[in-house]
Formats: sequence, C-alpha cells, structure tokens
Amino acid sequence: MNNQYVDLTTQKDNIKKWYWEDELKLDDIADKLHCSRQLLARKMNSLGILRRASKVAMELKRKQLGITRGPNWQGGKWIAGGRSFVYAPNHPRARHNGCVAESIVIAENVLGRPLEPHEIVHHRDGNPLNNDPTNLKPLRRRVHACLHKVVAAILSGELVLNDVEVLLNANGRG
Repeated sequence: MNNQYVDLTTQKDNIKKWYWEDELKLDDIADKLHCSRQLLARKMNSLGILRRASKVAMELKRKQLGITRGPNWQGGKWIAGGRSFVYAPNHPRARHNGCVAESIVIAENVLGRPLEPHEIVHHRDGNPLNNDPTNLKPLRRRVHACLHKVVAAILSGELVLNDVEVLLNANGRG
C-alpha cells in the first residue's frame, strides 16, 4: 500500500463487482486499489455501495476457507442450558444464531401448525431433553406458569393433592 492519492470514485463499478460478484474481501479490494481498508470502507459508504451483513460475511469466509461446518458440527443439533436446539435459521422463532428449541419444532410438526405467540411447549416429565412427541404439550404461557407453581407447591409440601382437587372442583373444573 502506498500513500499516493487514490481516486476511488472512478472505480465504483469495479469495487461493486469485486465485492458482490467476485465476493472479494475488503482487504483484497483495498490491496488491488493500493489504499487502506478503512479508506475503502468509507468510500463504499459515500458511494452508496451496500456492505454484506455479518452473517453473510461469515458464511462467505467459511466458503473461502473451505469450511462447510464447524469442527464440532453434529448435524445441526446441540444442547445448551439444559435444552436441545436445532439449526433452523428460517424458523419464525429462530434466535440470532439460527437455532430453535427442538421441542418447539417437534410440537409444531405434531400439531401441523406453528405455535401461537402465547403458546409454550411443556415437557410432561419435567425433562427438557426428552423431546418425545408424547412428552410434549403446548400450553398457554400463563397456564404453563401456573402449572409449575402448583407442582412446586406440591413438591415443597405447601400444597397437598387433595387441596388441588378441592380448588378444581370449586372452580367447576373437576
């Protein structure tokens, strides 16, 4: 790189082609034009040349390095925070990293429809890693929270099973 003045305005079409069509990195284009990466980035911005999103840039970098998946790739399924996740970047409930709780995907497949925003998947046996369809029950968030409060009260001895039956009968749900 030299310090002489570089008129990048005349190179707009080339920059656009190298960046978008040839998928070159900013460093490579800057080397071609004998300027700094920072100058190139500022000029692209002033010329209205859009930059790749970080997710796209990451995929491109993997592609250029010949990496299809990470070294610990296990088919798009992993465990974090005691829950099982799957890679489904186009799912409406996908997180920033493209993952979704496996229980959500399985429950939606069983139901034949997406979960409503107010629905949550309950694991009947209390094990969030057991995603067997018979163990999953979609519940409203409020009902799910109440259920866990009642179970916690029973387990702590604050509430006995007969009290729950009395409460249900009193509310006409028994």
